[in-house]
Amino acid sequence: MHRRPKVAVLATGDELVMPGSMPGFGEIVYSNGYATMALARREGCEVVDLGIVARSPAETAAAVRRARDVGADILVTSGGASVGDYDLVQKALAAEGLALSFWKVALRPGRPMMHGRLGAMHVLGLPGNPVSSYVCAVLFLVPLIRRLAGRSDVEPALDIAAPRLRSSGERRARRLPARHACARS
Repeated sequence: MHRRPKVAVLATGDELVMPGSMPGFGEIVYSNGYATMALARREGCEVVDLGIVARSPAETAAAVRRARDVGADILVTSGGASVGDYDLVQKALAAEGLALSFWKVALRPGRPMMHGRLGAMHVLGLPGNPVSSYVCAVLFLVPLIRRLAGRSDVEPALDIAAPRLRSSGERRARRLPARHACARS
């Protein structure tokens, strides 16, 4: 018997504004956390929204401590995990005692992905780009949640977008009706 994993979600970045706000120059609407929280809830997790913190090592470290205080099994950060001057998440986590497992993966989108541990709490650092963040959450967060929940179906199921065609003759035959349908319109 396993308990429901608790996931804390934290966004970093001075450029983030809440949905419903009109972004100004250099600002973007915050969406990553909502997608991450939806995935975690779909997997049966209890979710804690830690909100958005400014790009400050002190504010990020304080949010990390809040995740520990609420008993999060997994802390998911979004943004600030790369190597720019304003990417401070990894530094703040290291100051809190992060044992880094990996950082940067050979994946596009999603290269600045990070995983480590702060004691018993897993930490996933997702990229700030919304598509990259979602892809990495599906590929890394969902299996981690499932493993912590004691499930045997750890890896996400793959969906086939289109059936594989066996020959170029089949391919031409399948396209032919679509071309004729367009020509008639």
